[in-house]
Amino acid sequence: NNGTVELSGGSNLLVGPHGSSPVNFTNNWDGTNVGDCGCEGAIFGLLNSSSTVTGNLYNTSSALTQYEQYSSQVGLIGQSSLTVNGGFINDSSNGAGSSALTLDFGSTATVNGLLSNLGGSTVDLDFYSTEIPGTPGGSTLNANGGFLNSNSSVYLENGSTLNVSMPSQSLPTAAGPQTWAFQNASDDIASSENEALLQVGNPQFAPAYESQFNSSFNEGPGQAAPSVMNVTGGLLNSAVSTNDGAPWSFVNVDGGSTLNADTVSNVASVSGGTGLGSPEAKISVLNGSTMNVTGLLSNSADAAGGYAEAEVKVSGGSTLNAGSVLNQVTSSLGGDAEARIKVDGGIMNVGTTFTNTGGSVSVYNGGLLSIGTLAPGEGDNPPVATGVLTNTGRITTGWNGSTENTINVTGDIFNTSPGVINLKGNFDSMTATGQFTNSGTVSLSGAVQMVSAANITNQSGGVITVQGDSSTVAAVGTWSSDGQTQTSLGTFSNAGSVTIGQGAGVQADTFTQTGGQTAVEAGGSLTATNVNIDGGILSGGGTIYGDVKVDGGTLAPGDPQTIDIVGNYEQTLLGVLDLDFADGSNYDSVNVESDATHNGDVMLGGTLELTLENGFGAGVNIGDMFTILTWSGQLLPNVDDNNATNFDFLNLGTFNNGNQLLTFREVLGDNQLDLQVIDASVATPEPSTVAMMFGVLLLAGGVVWIRRRRAQRTVEAME
Repeated sequence: NNGTVELSGGSNLLVGPHGSSPVNFTNNWDGTNVGDCGCEGAIFGLLNSSSTVTGNLYNTSSALTQYEQYSSQVGLIGQSSLTVNGGFINDSSNGAGSSALTLDFGSTATVNGLLSNLGGSTVDLDFYSTEIPGTPGGSTLNANGGFLNSNSSVYLENGSTLNVSMPSQSLPTAAGPQTWAFQNASDDIASSENEALLQVGNPQFAPAYESQFNSSFNEGPGQAAPSVMNVTGGLLNSAVSTNDGAPWSFVNVDGGSTLNADTVSNVASVSGGTGLGSPEAKISVLNGSTMNVTGLLSNSADAAGGYAEAEVKVSGGSTLNAGSVLNQVTSSLGGDAEARIKVDGGIMNVGTTFTNTGGSVSVYNGGLLSIGTLAPGEGDNPPVATGVLTNTGRITTGWNGSTENTINVTGDIFNTSPGVINLKGNFDSMTATGQFTNSGTVSLSGAVQMVSAANITNQSGGVITVQGDSSTVAAVGTWSSDGQTQTSLGTFSNAGSVTIGQGAGVQADTFTQTGGQTAVEAGGSLTATNVNIDGGILSGGGTIYGDVKVDGGTLAPGDPQTIDIVGNYEQTLLGVLDLDFADGSNYDSVNVESDATHNGDVMLGGTLELTLENGFGAGVNIGDMFTILTWSGQLLPNVDDNNATNFDFLNLGTFNNGNQLLTFREVLGDNQLDLQVIDASVATPEPSTVAMMFGVLLLAGGVVWIRRRRAQRTVEAME
């Protein structure tokens, strides 16, 4: 029919075998006497025509016997139009037949009720215009009452457009209420394996793979126009196993195409069966395509048994923009679940929060993950950073050996135990304009890497390891003033474990350790205006650039080795210098040097303690000298320790060289402090452990009281 077909009065148009009296429009194949060849069902075809259905439109197919199949099609060709005021049911679930809705050559279809694509059916926009070179595409399908794609396929090809919206109230379906505007859902209820596919844009395969696919999948770059899908009311991509099957649901945005949605949820779940199910839910943005999610992009995996796999991937120069991101493993009791986000040579921009709870995030092949923006402040207030990256799973850059991978956060980073951040690729970087708080594990293992934030806090239990050559962890803030980019060093607080390997470094204005350990290994460096060791241990044989103050912590090079301080060194009443002695030529020492801004001065106090390793003493004789501390400046009175010019307590120990019991005494020389071996029987007795502890506690109480009095006087003066 080349005119107009209109059905009114609330009637239904039934297409294909439906009930006992099939109604077929345009062409009727009765399906009899066909042997094992199968047969066509009904075709409702519009050629340069229009049709309006005021009720529902059913396009169904079924198999009457093992060999008799009915395939039904609603096809629009040549700028035709179809309007369905009710629902459109495209259903192949009753047999091996296939139902299809096809739009080609600029046709338009509008469905105002729920559009259901069920049981292996197909909705395909501009399949034929893609097959015939030089013919126009650009067909449009409007699903104004929601779109359910269950165990079926939807293809948008050659410049076509799919617009999906949802009424304010949810619509009933066989599986329950339709609460998302577009559902791409697979399950294993009816059979062991079922698939749901949403393909936005023509797939772009490399030439080596093209021969493996039919011609409809052979479209290389530029051969087909990009397609567009717009979703208002949310997009759900779900694969659910309740019957030990392997359902999968894929959403692919390819060939420079675009998918726009207000919210997106990607879910893989095992919720029944005997624990053998393996569902996959994947969203892929490929080959220069774009996905825009104005609200939340959620990727979650849940396995009560079996293996559930949820993945969001952006690659091939594509871009994924989201308001916020949640990547989570909700449960893996009795099973294995993986929730993965991959930025593979593409860009992911997140407006506010990115939360990774038990999942994995990978940035590789030059990928960029950018989180947060600067939002205008109220009134005259400065702009406010919106980004927050929270991780309790695993974040990896450059896992495949790729380089120059980047994670930028305009805001704060919280890596919370058991969270792991691992930078592997050379020239990889992770930056935050705000705070970086870590109680998990952070590792830099590639060369010339950078992790930076305005301020860094490594909490108790947190581990930061910088092993890559020329790699750096820096507390540095960046801001703009009068159009110029300004930077300043911030604070680095450590109560966990920080390891700085050979060729690596840590930078800050002030480095403060209240507990745990900082190891500056040989060839590594710690650079800060002030390095305050208020608790824990500072060890290693590397170099510290800045003034070091040990006030409640311990400096213990260990191994044994020499630690270099380019700056000034102060040890207060509560500080400890613990030196390891292995033999007569291998022992710890501290070397304090000057530079253009430091004199290399030393102020002593607190405790000098020696750790004598097993076997120490062999070949050591009375009179032997051990240089434990050198400085290029002056030995100054310690104003923080009652103007002391030496250690308050000595715990030098005794040892046997095979002939007699020996110990040490201090020998102060020009710009150095030595320990000389003497006969232990004639040595001056050292304070007992009890006396030392009593003295430390008494004096510490005095220091606290003095500090409090000074603070009170300051307040009084201000008042």
